[in-house]
Amino acid sequence: MKILKTFMLVIVFLTCDKGFSQSLSSNKLMSLNEFEKIEKAVGLYWTWNTDDDPKNAVKQLETFAKNHQDNWLAPYWASYISTQIANSMKDHAHYLDQAQEFYNKAENALGEKKKDSITYSYFKGLQSLIYRLKMFRTQDATAKTDLNTKALQELNNAIDLNPNNPVLWVLSATDSTLDHQNSKGHRLTSVALLRDAKEEFKKIKNRNKSDITYWNEHWITPWLKGLTPKNMKQ
Repeated sequence: MKILKTFMLVIVFLTCDKGFSQSLSSNKLMSLNEFEKIEKAVGLYWTWNTDDDPKNAVKQLETFAKNHQDNWLAPYWASYISTQIANSMKDHAHYLDQAQEFYNKAENALGEKKKDSITYSYFKGLQSLIYRLKMFRTQDATAKTDLNTKALQELNNAIDLNPNNPVLWVLSATDSTLDHQNSKGHRLTSVALLRDAKEEFKKIKNRNKSDITYWNEHWITPWLKGLTPKNMKQ
């Protein structure tokens, strides 16, 4: 049997209300070699043995994106990984500016796929995250209010596109405007959303490292640990 040298990159997602898998495809045919380069780069983020790993992932994805400007997957992941570097490492706020630049490149490369509400909901979710993290970093009150408004607006846009997207449920549950400290109702609402998202993510069986449909799944456990009341049923 001949080995196919090219294939359509397929990212699996769930239609959560009906519980069945469908396909989300990139906007171009990718060679196996190209796909493996993206997988290898993103894999550095998922392993994260040292702080150099996610940085090297971003560098590799940036290089790939420069050579494949019609590919949106590489800059999308470079954008997300940049947000996590900025959020996890001290004195790395400049990675948020870089995250926005990569996001813009990914959105531009997406082209006609913007008409696909399922695909575009992941973009709007990522844009919301970028604004949210920038809001945390700024000390300017006016800028903080503006960024918070933009973050909420982008999350609303994403939900309008696909309210069944569990990535958006996690973003909603961890929204900084919720008063988790003083409102037990907000805490319970967030716990319920996170638990629902966790169950939906479990349904995604055919995974690969560069699959964008569960990029914040690993947030769930620490958030549930911090928010769930001690006497609440598991």
